[in-house]
Amino acid sequence: MKSWKIFCLVFVSVTLASLPARKIDACGIGGRAQKNYTFLETAANQLESDYAPFLLGQSFDTLAAYYVNRQNPQITDNVAEWRGRFCNNPDSADIAQILYHTSVEDLASLRLAATVKRRDVYYDLQKNTFAQALKENRCLETIDYLLFAKRCEPYALKGNQWTGASMDSSMMYVLMKQGRDLFRETSAPFLKLRFLYQVIRLAHYAKDYPAVLRAYDEMTPKMDRVNSIVNYWVLGHRAGALYKTGKRVEAAYDYALVFCYCPSKREQAFRSFDLRTDQEWRECLQMCTNDRERSALFALRASAPNANALDDMVQMYRLYPKSDQLELLLIKETQKLEKILLGKDFRRPKYSAAAREKAGKYLLDLRLFVHQCAEEKQVRRPALWKAVEGYQTLLAGDWYNARKIFFETNATARDTVLKRQISVFDLAAQIASLQSAGLESDSLVQHIRNSDIYLSSNYFDDYLHEKMASLYKKEKNWGAAFLCDYSMIDLTLNPKMEVVDQLIDLCRNPGKTVFEKELILKSPGQTIENDLLDIKGTILLNQYHPEAAAAVFGQIPEAVFKTRSPRFSPFVERVNDCIRCRTIDTATYDKLEFAQRLIDLENQAKINYMNPAPFYYQLGLAYYNITYFGPAYRALDFFRSGSTWQRMNQGADIFTKPGRPLGNKENIDCAQALRYFELARQGALDPELAARAAFMAAKCEQNIFFTSKDNHYRTGSKLIPDVPPAYHQYFGLLKTYYANTDFYKQVVRECKYFRYYSLK
Repeated sequence: MKSWKIFCLVFVSVTLASLPARKIDACGIGGRAQKNYTFLETAANQLESDYAPFLLGQSFDTLAAYYVNRQNPQITDNVAEWRGRFCNNPDSADIAQILYHTSVEDLASLRLAATVKRRDVYYDLQKNTFAQALKENRCLETIDYLLFAKRCEPYALKGNQWTGASMDSSMMYVLMKQGRDLFRETSAPFLKLRFLYQVIRLAHYAKDYPAVLRAYDEMTPKMDRVNSIVNYWVLGHRAGALYKTGKRVEAAYDYALVFCYCPSKREQAFRSFDLRTDQEWRECLQMCTNDRERSALFALRASAPNANALDDMVQMYRLYPKSDQLELLLIKETQKLEKILLGKDFRRPKYSAAAREKAGKYLLDLRLFVHQCAEEKQVRRPALWKAVEGYQTLLAGDWYNARKIFFETNATARDTVLKRQISVFDLAAQIASLQSAGLESDSLVQHIRNSDIYLSSNYFDDYLHEKMASLYKKEKNWGAAFLCDYSMIDLTLNPKMEVVDQLIDLCRNPGKTVFEKELILKSPGQTIENDLLDIKGTILLNQYHPEAAAAVFGQIPEAVFKTRSPRFSPFVERVNDCIRCRTIDTATYDKLEFAQRLIDLENQAKINYMNPAPFYYQLGLAYYNITYFGPAYRALDFFRSGSTWQRMNQGADIFTKPGRPLGNKENIDCAQALRYFELARQGALDPELAARAAFMAAKCEQNIFFTSKDNHYRTGSKLIPDVPPAYHQYFGLLKTYYANTDFYKQVVRECKYFRYYSLK
């Protein structure tokens, strides 16, 4: 279907790279320096602490995975508490079945069995040890509580409230009254507390927050204190009600208590903790009754994503130095600095100079505090603090003193996990210590790469390659440096001749290091040399040097070249450019044949100097068709993106590509094709050929407009592009001088855009 929307250009597909990638893509998408990684393996091992998912700054996706691994902590803790009340006799799975998987009818049957002698429990519960214990001990108050809790359940389970029968919120108030009555009638403090919890939970889901606070204030004085996790469940609902009624400080204190003492509700407390001013903070701190609570409050403040937690850590150390929360904040703050400062002398920076300077100052203060804690040995694990002090020294750029600290700490450490962590730190310091990428460092590089720590980590390979890249750059070996940082795919997307030449030299260098041999390895026994020659020849074609390109392509073994070079039709003549249109011209070429044909056409033009126009026209077609706009683009482009057309008017030929920091070079320059079409037009003896040359020159001229910053046309618009007169010169020539040709009539018939122009 012909269209004049974009000068008869239809771009409807995205083509793939014709050059195969290395089998081992050394750095993959984005380049090595785009990756975040950590050598603080202890952070992962600290997940044994219930505070880890919160104080390590983990995402809530990680938190969810953490809870999946531990099952549901509220269910686990609740079952354990019920089992403890029955002297640990009932099976935990049986308790969970009664609490979470029975119906009101099941529990009513159980109560009847506990009341009537010789009556068996419901058959599904006959082998349930918890049900048998309730029956044999005639625990009617307990069964009454379980019945009441089961009736409350539909109104208080997430996702169930306000659905089905629970739409009648008045029933929630009926249950609240029943809960108060049962609370008064029950003698057991353990059950009183649970009735209180059910009443408060119903009020919470009814969104009657004043009722939550009234129930708490009225019922808690009427019961004895019980050591139970339910105290914190109640406190969590009370905190929510306080927050909803504007009492943010009191709510924050309750949430801090829940965070400190109740693992099963820690996530809720962590999410909900909210203090906004220094005055609120001081008031909340005054409400704490002991140092552990105060320490937890400081930990919550320090856990904020953008907090510099050092001041809070100092206070925590003063109050409760053996807190595992303090250790986790040590890891968190070091990880935060690690992202900015790790390898600061050689990694490509991802943060601004101001951010790095700020991090460096913070690191200095943090190291002094960490050193103090390690020396005074009041913290839970002084050796961990000493090891982290060494790592912070490495982050500061001092690998020599860092290694001294690691050696001293490893000699006294007894914890195998910590000893491994020290080994990880030390290997990172060894990599940082490399001073050369040449043969003199080859043995050390291989020693590093063959170590068990290196082979068991996902990060050391990237870290080493970044270090080696910096060393190669100092030695002006841009080729090896490129492959340390990027992949061959990046090189084909945006090829650089200096990089390609140096890599070809490296492939042919008999004195390569072991590291360099692996760097250029494509597959066993085969290097990337042929790929590089293909890229170099393509660059030369793009620079209009067909003789040099042919010489380079000729260095690739013929059998290899025939399997890798795409075939294309560079001499197709079309009025309308269309990617998916069938190519009529059956003459196809590979890159070497094409370069040789260009050379031949140049020679023919010189030999036939009395009538060179047909040869110039063929050269114009060739140079046009191998651009982004033509069907033979694969001659120059390893990857052509259809999305580029949407951004064509940026005035440059390097286009951003997601995951590829060097971008994608598109061959959009039609100047060479325009030059040959103009030579053909001027020298043509046949008006038909001159008309064809003028039309093709007009297409080049239009494309120059579309790729310039002057182009404000919106791709896909139904409006005819408003092309300035400066880009319409060849349309004018075609209309003025060649209107009587058959080709002119064909163009008017086939191209709506030119038809519109010709009628103006």
